[in-house]
Amino acid sequence: MIEMQQLKNVFSSEFLERYKSGEREFSNINLQYAEISGVDLSNVVIKNSKIFVVTFSDCNITNVQFINCEMIYSGFHRCHLENSTFKKCNMDLMFFEDNFFKRTNVSESTIVWSAIIGSSMGELDSSSSVFIEVITDTAQITQQYIENGLARIGSFISSLDIDVLLKSKLKKEFQDSASHYNFDVKYIPDAKTSYESSGSYNKAAEHGYGANIQNMMHSIINAYNAAHPYQDKKSYQNDSKYK
Repeated sequence: MIEMQQLKNVFSSEFLERYKSGEREFSNINLQYAEISGVDLSNVVIKNSKIFVVTFSDCNITNVQFINCEMIYSGFHRCHLENSTFKKCNMDLMFFEDNFFKRTNVSESTIVWSAIIGSSMGELDSSSSVFIEVITDTAQITQQYIENGLARIGSFISSLDIDVLLKSKLKKEFQDSASHYNFDVKYIPDAKTSYESSGSYNKAAEHGYGANIQNMMHSIINAYNAAHPYQDKKSYQNDSKYK
């Protein structure tokens, strides 16, 4: 497991500036609370690092290697992942949505309570990795999956250094993502007690699920950066029994 005291906090602006200047290998960094969108990240190697609450949207992830990384509550949305590798990574609460996978390899890794939805799965090789409660389309979402997710999300949100009102908002957004599936989530504070449901899997529901997850990430990133714009940020410690 990566020891946090060995890592250097890196803001997304610094990360992208170093990439622009020609740097391609990043080691022992803590990249967190960042939204990286529309960027060509070809040929990057990130190793022995932590990626925490980072969204990559509409990025070119070609010939990229993530090696021995801890990746928590982060996501890849509408990215092109070609000849890319996740090796010996621990991934928790990860969301891959509407990506294109070509010769992508997830090797010797563990992925827990995550989703890979709306993506081309034909060239994603994960045969040497362990998947625990990972869904590949929203038809697989069950009451138990939602309950387990609420426990993980709730613990995660409660640990964040953000105010109580935002924590309540984030829990509400996760609750709303469950509304597509007519599940009983009334035990969440201020939860709705009834929902409209299509009764079957459809693309609108799938995108609704992904949109709510992205909204939560966006809210966390904005709130944290507004509260701590120029200082090192407290890092989340993952106490998952699966790590």
